[in-house]
Amino acid sequence: MPYVFGATSFANFVWLDHGQPFSDPASMDIEMVNAGAFAVEVIRPNGTLAGRALAGNPHGGWSTFDFKYGGVFGPGIPDGVYRIRLVNAAPGVRQAKQGDLWGVGERGALRRDAARQDASEVNTTRLAEAARTEQPAQSDGSLQ
Repeated sequence: MPYVFGATSFANFVWLDHGQPFSDPASMDIEMVNAGAFAVEVIRPNGTLAGRALAGNPHGGWSTFDFKYGGVFGPGIPDGVYRIRLVNAAPGVRQAKQGDLWGVGERGALRRDAARQDASEVNTTRLAEAARTEQPAQSDGSLQ
């Protein structure tokens, strides 16, 4: 199942899923509203660039990026955990209508879901502790 993202615009760059990591990305389809070059950058956890692919995008519309089998990414991006960003490579603001990141490993999705679940459980526990001790809890679940 792909990671699906909606409309966004960027003058410099924008991270997919706010910079959260993806495990084993395979390809990405993206529909641009306006014309103008942009790049897709795949970033390792240590912040170094694993690969960069440029789309000329002369008329807007759909572009496809294959991370696994080379092409625009040279020999391809090996399996692993990466952050992905869209980078403007032309004057003005790029506007994306929608896109899909395919082949995202189950580990990445599970890792994000687990982190969200852990955060939710921590807030629930803090609220329960506040109720037991009659201390007021802040809206984020932390104790005052």
